[in-house]
Amino acid sequence: MPKNKKNTLFKAAINNIIVAFVYVLIIVGFITLLFSSKISKAISVINTITVKTEEKLSSEVKIDLEHNKLETKPKYGTKYGDVIIKDLDINLPLYYGDSLQILRYGIGHTFGSYFPGEGGSIICMGHNTKNFLKKLPEIKIGTKIQVNTVYGNYT
Repeated sequence: MPKNKKNTLFKAAINNIIVAFVYVLIIVGFITLLFSSKISKAISVINTITVKTEEKLSSEVKIDLEHNKLETKPKYGTKYGDVIIKDLDINLPLYYGDSLQILRYGIGHTFGSYFPGEGGSIICMGHNTKNFLKKLPEIKIGTKIQVNTVYGNYT
């Protein structure tokens, strides 16, 4: 391929990238202009979720052991257990929900995943705020993780 044809193709590709970038900026600006108040309201609602940090656990949770299903689930933002990894000296409260506010206090159980004892994947998350999970990279295969809830204890 001749050199000037390569240059022409290269310039055309750069121009297409620039045009696409401008279109994206216009679309994002338009969406922000239309929905900025709704986005702000949604963020403020998320930030106002209260977290019940008192030591008394939610006793409203009931499990149907015959069918491995919770009959009632804890309220969003409520502590319903503890996550304990003795080998790493980790003992953190377990809350239902995973908002930033919840993760400031302990481990958050992701909305929509199974609860301990239900027989499916349990998705929990946490931040290393206050060095909560500082030793987690030291975990080894076979390390026992205890999840003690108001309705049962699981390893």
